[in-house]
Amino acid sequence: MTNNPKPIDVLRDGALKASLWYHGGDRNGPFITVSLAKTYSDIQGRPADSTSFVGTELLRLSHLLTRAYDRSGHLLRQFRNAPDQPDLLDHGDAPAQSDGMPSRTGRDFQQSTRQRRAPGPR
Repeated sequence: MTNNPKPIDVLRDGALKASLWYHGGDRNGPFITVSLAKTYSDIQGRPADSTSFVGTELLRLSHLLTRAYDRSGHLLRQFRNAPDQPDLLDHGDAPAQSDGMPSRTGRDFQQSTRQRRAPGPR
C-alpha cells in the first residue's frame, strides 16, 4: 500500500485548482507550498491534471493565487498557535475548508468586484 500525501486544502475555480501542501519544516518552522493545475478528462474519460494554462485562464489563476495566499496564511497561524494538535491537518479525501472563506468561482468573484467599484466616470 502506498502512502500518497494529500493536500491540506484545495481551492477551485471551475477546472482550475490550487492545492495547498503542509511541510513541517525543521529550522524555520512549518510552511505551506501551493501547486496549480487544471483538471480535464483524458481520452479514456479519466480525470487528469495539466500544469499548462491558456491566456484566458491567467486572470482566474491570479485570483486563485490570491485566495491561496490568504488561506495559507490563515492555516499557518492555526498551526503556529496549536502545534501539538495534528487534527488541524486534514489528510482525508475531503480537503479542510474550516476558515469560513467562501469558495467562489471566477464569475462570482467578477460580480462581487463589480459591485464594490465606486460609481463615476471612467
